[in-house]
Amino acid sequence: YFADAVHDGFIEFELRTAWDISQSSLIRHNADFNGVGNYMDAGGYRSNMWGSKFGDSGSKFYSINLSDDNMRQYSLTTAYDVTSGITYDGNENFNSNGGNTAPIGFDWKPDGTTFWIVDITGDLVAEYSVSTAWDITSTVTEEQTFSVASQESAPTDITWKPDGTMFFVSGISGSGVDTYTCTTAWDISTASHTRFNTIGTRPHQITWNDDGTQLIFTRDETSHDHKVYVRDYATAYD
Repeated sequence: YFADAVHDGFIEFELRTAWDISQSSLIRHNADFNGVGNYMDAGGYRSNMWGSKFGDSGSKFYSINLSDDNMRQYSLTTAYDVTSGITYDGNENFNSNGGNTAPIGFDWKPDGTTFWIVDITGDLVAEYSVSTAWDITSTVTEEQTFSVASQESAPTDITWKPDGTMFFVSGISGSGVDTYTCTTAWDISTASHTRFNTIGTRPHQITWNDDGTQLIFTRDETSHDHKVYVRDYATAYD
């Protein structure tokens, strides 16, 4: 799935072989999340979708709007099926909660109790906890922040190694991915910068395949190449 910042919806592809985008086919292009706000709840209006991810075993979908500093949460009737019933649950504003004025990418802890955002103008990672797992309509608390300014002046996304010992931040200034290693799993206060990998012009959203041997990424909207890139690594997450 890919979020479409122009049409405010999803582009969905089916893969013949898991994780292999070379054998993919377009299933549908749904400009639904703008419409969700119009026909289900005016508060759910979703224009200019940027960072977007599924969570809670595919039963929820989250999207960040760079223009209004909000993350919005939607529930799906059928997991990972954006054609099923979609309900707008609510939103969290990161400007009022933490003073983060340009959230653009995020990632969740596997248990849904914590998520991290990157702020493209603040050059930082901010950590938030939720009182109810996977639910940003519950109490959301900013716990701590971590500056990446020394490595990247325009961070765009964050993704974690599944065991919480590493996280990765992409950026359009350095046109690559910075790796940070945590001495305590999932604790960004214990993180240190360990490497930088150039991956091409202006990477935007990033994710790893299931075993960490492939980094999958897109480029930002100024690139206009409408492609998904895959980079192979001989050593997982390295």
